[in-house]
Amino acid sequence: MFYRILKRIGIICILLGIAVIVYQKTVYAGEVIYIKNEVYQKAYKKDDGSYAKNEWIEWKYESGTSKWRYFNRFGNVVIGYFEVNGKMYYADISGEIYMNSNIVAAGYYADETGALKTSKDGSYIKPFFNKKITCHVEGFPTKVVKEYDSDYQLLSEDWTSTDDGRKAYYRFEYDSNGNLVKFKAMEGENKLLYTVDYTYDGKYVVKQEYKDANENIKLTRLMHYNNENRMDLNEWLRADGSSIVKYEGGRFNSGSIQDAYDEWDKFIKETCPEGSLFYDRKYGQHYDLIN
Repeated sequence: MFYRILKRIGIICILLGIAVIVYQKTVYAGEVIYIKNEVYQKAYKKDDGSYAKNEWIEWKYESGTSKWRYFNRFGNVVIGYFEVNGKMYYADISGEIYMNSNIVAAGYYADETGALKTSKDGSYIKPFFNKKITCHVEGFPTKVVKEYDSDYQLLSEDWTSTDDGRKAYYRFEYDSNGNLVKFKAMEGENKLLYTVDYTYDGKYVVKQEYKDANENIKLTRLMHYNNENRMDLNEWLRADGSSIVKYEGGRFNSGSIQDAYDEWDKFIKETCPEGSLFYDRKYGQHYDLIN
């Protein structure tokens, strides 16, 4: 998926934020929720069952290390540049803020709290916000223009091949809870290739519907979570409702991973013109089809 590629150029991409009211870092023994949608949103469920919103969370790893992340008013992790209580911070594509290190591309220094300064011994930088940014690394064959809203939610990405000028447009729509509910793949600003509609149970995606340009459902993915919030059902269906692969209870009850791969490639062939930038970027990209 494209977010794995973005990680290579993410440090140059500038997501600029607005102020929030409270500055507080709290440690919880909660649960990280990896939201299975096109933008890989992440949430954090605290000890009391509520979601972290407008607050810092210490994200602990099995290795014993920990990193701080900030969650917006919808309870989704923030990436890029953002402001909290008059100070600027920078989080990488996973949401981890930089601390005690240089932000090389921007020329800033993140102190021991993550707050950005002009240099290690310099002054704190003034808050700033910018809605649209351009990302490009010399030698990387694609330029990306990204647009965000004031809640740091990604609204659009325009990809352009620097080799031949081919374009791929991504559009993202959210509900009132900040959940991504529709993804649009477009070859041009007015040429729709396919869409993905998402259905949620709280912060958990329970259904994905992949549709062609005429809104015909071509693939459906169903997911279910147990009482411990672990996925215990992951099933892909064809347009006629027949099962492609069903992973349930820790094993495959029908079909195989390869069956899912084959149906995905068929869907991309049917919706994306061969030779288009979308075709080249999506055909054969099987990451997270079963995970």
